[in-house]
Amino acid sequence: MALLRGVSVTGEEIRAAAGKLLRAACEHAVGSRPRRYQPAADVLDGLRTLAREPAVGNDGSEAGAWRVVEGRRWLLNRRLDGRSVPLVQRDRVAFVVRTWEEARELAKLLNWCNAPTPPRSVLGVPPFLAT
Repeated sequence: MALLRGVSVTGEEIRAAAGKLLRAACEHAVGSRPRRYQPAADVLDGLRTLAREPAVGNDGSEAGAWRVVEGRRWLLNRRLDGRSVPLVQRDRVAFVVRTWEEARELAKLLNWCNAPTPPRSVLGVPPFLAT
């Protein structure tokens, strides 16, 4: 990523890298109602790095269809002991993340990239990400 290389990157390079990471994130479906994806740690780290790029969010696109929500009612699990789980959601699709800060960064990146919602009828990797 650019922060690691010490060089600036264009918005198109950020969008291309985000697309690859989102494809990897969508390979880990953990539920169907809503459809939830739980990306691997290295994928989340890559998305966070991209979200921190100076070009991301500079155009006022932070507000959008992707939003941070509390996942307690969807992820009822005795191991959680009533704790909430941060999700980044749009319509009937949600990404499970590790922290609230990570959720805010991912939502910012997805809104900046204008990432669409995959259709409900598709299982596995959404077709808008498949290449």
